[in-house]
Amino acid sequence: MKTRSLGSNESIESLRDIKPFLLYFSTPNCGVCHAMLPKLNEALKEEDIEMIEIDVSLHPDIAGQHRVFVSPTILVMSEGKEHLRESRFIDIERISRLLDLMK
Repeated sequence: MKTRSLGSNESIESLRDIKPFLLYFSTPNCGVCHAMLPKLNEALKEEDIEMIEIDVSLHPDIAGQHRVFVSPTILVMSEGKEHLRESRFIDIERISRLLDLMK
């Protein structure tokens, strides 16, 4: 799994060619976000997926477009469609099972 942050001039639209990809919405002051990220990276390190971290405080427009109101929120996207949404209490096993099905 590759992880990167969304650039300030980058949009989600530019990511539609990546199949599938994971959006990780967080905020700087979210303790759950900071605890969940290493666990997610470890659990999905063998997966062929790119994870894009989105700081909601820097990109509130993107969070609004995707109806993200709670941090952390994870969206599994493919071909411009949302396939899974997990918020706050994230089931990593569920994400992993979905990614296996999408292969």
